[in-house]
Amino acid sequence: MTAATPARPRPRLSSLLPIVAVFALIVACGPSSEDDGATAQERLARAAERIQQVTSIDFTLSHDEGETPLLPGVALQQAEGTVDGPDRAIVDVEAMVTFTNSFVTMNIKVDGENATMTDPISGNPLPLQTSALPFNLRNLGETLSGILNGIMDPSFSGDETVDGVASRVIAGTITGAEIKPLIPGAVDDLQQQIEVWVGEDDLPRKVRIAGLLLSNDADGVIRVLSFRNFDSARIP
Repeated sequence: MTAATPARPRPRLSSLLPIVAVFALIVACGPSSEDDGATAQERLARAAERIQQVTSIDFTLSHDEGETPLLPGVALQQAEGTVDGPDRAIVDVEAMVTFTNSFVTMNIKVDGENATMTDPISGNPLPLQTSALPFNLRNLGETLSGILNGIMDPSFSGDETVDGVASRVIAGTITGAEIKPLIPGAVDDLQQQIEVWVGEDDLPRKVRIAGLLLSNDADGVIRVLSFRNFDSARIP
């Protein structure tokens, strides 16, 4: 006679508690805004709406490759500034004087239709026509919103953290015509590759633009715009 197989002991409830707790935590957290089922186009539309509502912001313009012509014989390497309100901005510029191969710093202030730029040699402020600036910072939120809405064929290309904020990376293409409101010298029919880091709060944290944008750009130029301190940036 074959001996009966002993019954397999049932796991005690206490041994399942850690597993149940972990599962409950996952369910409670739920999907993040990055996994809410929105398409890349929808995330860009939400980011465009959010940034249009922002009234002040700190920004940095840098280059992964190349530089941006600022004035004849002067090439911008990096710019860092604050936009406060629709038409007030202050920007610190690091640039290279090409004929002396030396670095200079300049400060640009914009207040409505008035603008000044410090002389890189004397440091004295010089009056400047706002139309002479290589960038337009007036109504920046509205301008950035238009750029985001102008991106073609967007798709998700990754996930990264920017300034401690989980972000989706969205890649696409754009033309100079869409960037012209920000950079007036942009050539309308030139096309660039663009990536946008959209935070879980739907704010654009970083924008990377690769490709010729200005008529005097060098091949391979890649510009990076970073944004922070949304609605808390202030000009004294």
